[in-house]
Amino acid sequence: MKKTFRSHIILVTEGRLFCLLMLFWFVIFYQPVIQGFREKEYFSLIIFFVLVILLEVFFYVAFGKFIWPLVWGKLIVNDKGVRWRCLFKKSVFLSWDECKYIGFEAFTVGNVVKADIYKTGFSYIYFSTTPYPKEFSGKINKLNCKEGFIKFFPVNAKMCSEVLEHKDVPVLETYVEQYKRAKKREERLKKKRSEKNKSKFIIKK
Repeated sequence: MKKTFRSHIILVTEGRLFCLLMLFWFVIFYQPVIQGFREKEYFSLIIFFVLVILLEVFFYVAFGKFIWPLVWGKLIVNDKGVRWRCLFKKSVFLSWDECKYIGFEAFTVGNVVKADIYKTGFSYIYFSTTPYPKEFSGKINKLNCKEGFIKFFPVNAKMCSEVLEHKDVPVLETYVEQYKRAKKREERLKKKRSEKNKSKFIIKK
């Protein structure tokens, strides 16, 4: 059975809208540019186009290489293996027999944001035909999906459970168990907070 996994819904939707905005910036600034040509304000137009070029370069370097796979990429898990797809990038497929190494690698080196939105410690899940390269320890963001290697972010328990149906990987079992314990702990805390709020309401009443 085929299962498809994507990044967080907000990252996917807002990221794709941002991509469209960057691609069609000329539509937004069409009127000011035409007005500049009519009034022969060439110096202002040159500054404007230089800024746009710099912005496009920044978009390619900062957004294109790192965020693009998160916004447009998806991981497909089925009975045959694992496939990674991303818009304008080469699709990568690994059969279950080829997946010799499956594990997690955290993104800990460089400009790491302190807020852990997904509660995964910035961990990627990776599928590889060879051992994970030690020189990229903590720097999985610098590795790209290629022949024999697939990475995906974020990791979640549903994804790990789906992989476990096809491949016995102890580290994934550990992750799922940790997730279940954390979920139960969170539910207990929510229950205590709700009971505490109810007791306060009753006393005030």
